[in-house]
This record gives sequence, structure tokens and C-alpha cells, in this order.
Amino acid sequence: MSIQLYKKYPKRLFTFGCSFTDHPWSTWANILGKEFEDAEFYNFGRQGAGNQYIYNTLMQADAVYNFNDSDLVIVEWTNVCREDRYLPNEGGWVLPGNIYGEVYYDAQWIKKYFNEYWAVIRDFALIKGAYEMLKEKTQWHFLQMVDLATYLSHGTDEKFNDKKINYLEFKKIYDPVLKHIQPSYLEVLWKNTWKYKMDLDHKLLNKNFKDPHPNLLEHFKYLRKTFTHKWKDTTVEAINKSFTKWKNTMQILSANNPKFKLWEISIDWHKNLKLELEIRLSDETDNRIQHIHHNTKVIDF
Repeated sequence: MSIQLYKKYPKRLFTFGCSFTDHPWSTWANILGKEFEDAEFYNFGRQGAGNQYIYNTLMQADAVYNFNDSDLVIVEWTNVCREDRYLPNEGGWVLPGNIYGEVYYDAQWIKKYFNEYWAVIRDFALIKGAYEMLKEKTQWHFLQMVDLATYLSHGTDEKFNDKKINYLEFKKIYDPVLKHIQPSYLEVLWKNTWKYKMDLDHKLLNKNFKDPHPNLLEHFKYLRKTFTHKWKDTTVEAINKSFTKWKNTMQILSANNPKFKLWEISIDWHKNLKLELEIRLSDETDNRIQHIHHNTKVIDF
């Protein structure tokens, strides 16, 4: 069942999340930025981000901008199996993505310092902290990439119960908060299996294309299924135009390249693609908020 997007037309839009919020092409955040074109738009989403980064930037943004009831704040939570660090000597936030596929932390470190039980304890508490702050201050919504109380990580259908970790007690404690998170992309668009997403991409483009992130039409479909809202014609036109460019570009890149991997293309290429495909770029964010990230190689899938 879809919910009301806002009660008071927003003067400022703040978005937070992982690569489902910030990617080389437009996401749900940019769609909303375009829809509310006369509002200020600040996108703090970052590729590879975990919920620690998302929570920290959300709290810093409130400390700097002082959220109020004329704002719209939307947080897209990611899967719990991520490990963020702010390291000034490395250029800022280290956001390597899925800890079981990234290349920053070595296997010995992961074995010693990371486990899913810890990830659940940490992230559920962070989400509750964000909920308690936002409900008193502003208009807000929580989204999620996967059902973070069910699935271990991005790109796998493995569930917590498959690992038999003792997390159910924490899920029960935090249910009053978790119920405010809207159904996930994986559920709404892809029948709770990543294979379905990959099959759709192969039909749309070709069998070589492999990227688990939503294309722009999928982002728009998710928003339309999640929120009750009459979209402006100018927004729909911008989405269709950008999607056509994206489809042509991805087809050219991957059609004759069996080893195609989007994340192995240069950072500069990603930046140029973003400028070409985004339907509205984020306004410049306040430099007092530590959201710059180290150029870690991100492998989300």
C-alpha cells in the first residue's frame, strides 16, 4: 500500500543512502530533486556506504541544517553487512560496500572483527536513533535496498536464518521502528531474488550486462509503488530522456564485452556519466559535514 509523500510541500529535500541513492546515473533521490525543482536538494548518498555512514551524515546534516517541518528527509538504509570508517589520512570515509565482496578489509581482519550479529546490534540501534530524531522534527521516510532484517547482504538471497545467528531477539525489540521502513527494492521490484533482477537486465540489454543497481525507470517504478503522488510531466519527460541515454550507453559498453563490469571502469568515467545522465544534480552541501569518501574500489555485487 502506497503512502503519502508529504503533507507540506518541501522547501528543502535531504536524501541519504548507499549506491541505490548515489550512482553514475540518476536514482530515486534525483527523481525527487527534479520533481521538487524549486526546493533546495542535498543528496548525501554515497556508493558503498553502510548504515554507520548513513546515520552519521544524517545526524551531522541535522546539526548543520536544523531540519524542520518544511523539509522532506528520506533515508534509504542498506544491508547490515558493511563496515564504514572515517580515516582523515585516507581522504575521508572509507566505504567499501558489502564486506563479503569488498577489497579493503582483508580476510583475517573480517574473521577477527566482523560478524552478522554485531552488524544487526549496531544498525538496528542506529536506525532507532534516526527514527527518534526525525519523528520530532520533520517530514521523513525510511526506504531500504533489501529487507535489512532478513537478508545478509547485497547481491545474495541468503537470509540471516541460514546463518543461524541469534538476532531474532533484536528484531523483536526493534519491530516498532523497523515497521516504519517501506518495503525494499528487492521485494517491490524483483520478487525477493537477485536472479530476477539480472534476468530483467539481460532481456533489456544483453547477457553480458551485470549490475545490481536499479536503472532509472526501476527507481521511478519503486517510487510510484511506494508513494501516493501525482508526478509532473516535466519529471516524467526527464526520466524517459535520461533512461534512453543510459540504455544506449550500457548496450554499447556491454554488448560485445563478456567481461563487462561497471565498477572496473575509471572513476573519471563514472563522474562524466553522472553529469550526462543525472536529471538533477545535488546542490553543493555544507563543507562542515564529513561526507567526502576515500576512492575505495567498491564491489557491491
